[in-house]
Amino acid sequence: AVGYQRRRIRASQLIACTYNCRSISSAAQLSALIDEARRIKYRVIDLSETKRKESLSCTWTYGTSVFLGARKSNSTSGGVGFIVSPEFSKHVRSVTFYGHRLAMLAASLSRDVQITFQFLWGACMHIMMPAVKSNYGIESPR
Repeated sequence: AVGYQRRRIRASQLIACTYNCRSISSAAQLSALIDEARRIKYRVIDLSETKRKESLSCTWTYGTSVFLGARKSNSTSGGVGFIVSPEFSKHVRSVTFYGHRLAMLAASLSRDVQITFQFLWGACMHIMMPAVKSNYGIESPR
């Protein structure tokens, strides 16, 4: 057909991890966790049981982005968050904490493709549900 161009699709890996950190309430604990994370391949690490009194959003020395939610005010448990690799940080559009056990990270991989990580933490479960939205519909991993 005249004027027809085949659309190119680039495949890439999006490596996401879940980690129960059991407390990163101090800067030293957070620094140690980020140093350990540099030894593995990842794009997003979902954190549970952060046990922080207050929320934190910052960029670490190496370009790693850290988004941590606060624990429940009258409890010593709870708190979720994300550690985002330097390569993936530029794609993050927003991070929203809906409570001490539910968070969502939204990123744009391109003009046509957005991805959302919805992280729900419970005492005996970790649920991470990434969903990819493109101009071709919503695709969820199987």
